[in-house]
Amino acid sequence: KLSALDLGARLAWSFDAADRDLPDVVAIGGRVVAIAMRFAVGLDADALGFVIGFGRADVGTGPCRAAMNPFEPTRKAALASLDQFLPRAGGRYEVQRNYDFGPDRRDNISMLSPYIRHRLLSEQQVVAATLGVHSPMVAEKFVQEVFWRTYWKGWLQQRPTVWQQYLTDLEYQTSRKIYGLDAAYNGETGIECFDEWVTELRTTGYLHNHARMWFASIWIFTLRLPWQVGADFFLRHLFDGDPAANTLSWRWVAGLQ
Repeated sequence: KLSALDLGARLAWSFDAADRDLPDVVAIGGRVVAIAMRFAVGLDADALGFVIGFGRADVGTGPCRAAMNPFEPTRKAALASLDQFLPRAGGRYEVQRNYDFGPDRRDNISMLSPYIRHRLLSEQQVVAATLGVHSPMVAEKFVQEVFWRTYWKGWLQQRPTVWQQYLTDLEYQTSRKIYGLDAAYNGETGIECFDEWVTELRTTGYLHNHARMWFASIWIFTLRLPWQVGADFFLRHLFDGDPAANTLSWRWVAGLQ
């Protein structure tokens, strides 16, 4: 009988293989390098650098703009960020993680997701390092959050029709005129918090997890915009944009997951 920690650790080892079946990913030598080539068409050298690094150039269904990159896309920077966060991965993280203090104060969360998404860090490495500093009980909440990434990937890999249906729905939704979509894209809805999040997302390529949920809720239930288009907007901007976690989280907010 496996404990939650053992099960999560075993599942995490399958991440690289799972990524190979998801879009915009090329597997090289067992490591996954995220190279979204479809975003590179028509971009200048600076914008292309964001694409091959952590960036999402905003092309396709929305206005074209590349976000500033607050993350250095190197293994060295990833390890340094992990080391800096480890002392805070215990009780402090559990108590403070749900507070969004703004883009200039992120010391209550790990900020490791872009490095994990692009395989500069692995889930098993992050968990092992965390448990080398904290007991499983003290670090339980942070470890759970890491395992959610494993869960979402495994769930979607076993249900490929969910991803295909999302792509089909997205193609339909973006082929028609959607009232209010341009205002949402540009942060001009008149809903102050939402418009601020749009600016933050497009400027930094990152949003706090709770801000993402609030953003999605307003997008779907207040602005009444298709969730598929909102998920695509996130995926094209977030440095940690992951097809599984992003799509299924939007489905969850929409009441479908």
